[in-house]
Amino acid sequence: MTDLERIKRRIRTQIKAAHNESSDFAWLPVGTCQMILDEFERLEKKTEEQEERIAIMTEGKEGTGNE
Repeated sequence: MTDLERIKRRIRTQIKAAHNESSDFAWLPVGTCQMILDEFERLEKKTEEQEERIAIMTEGKEGTGNE
């Protein structure tokens, strides 16, 4: 099970518990919150790397259109 799957399972469990208690709040343990933050950081880094690759691939292609 990946960290993302584990996070989703924990959040769904807490949402169900909140619904059962007629509560508008889902309480997440600190460990789960840290996992969420770590996943956000991983995704941000991946996005930055993809943007860098796109910038590198598109260099030199500018100005090749019909002008």
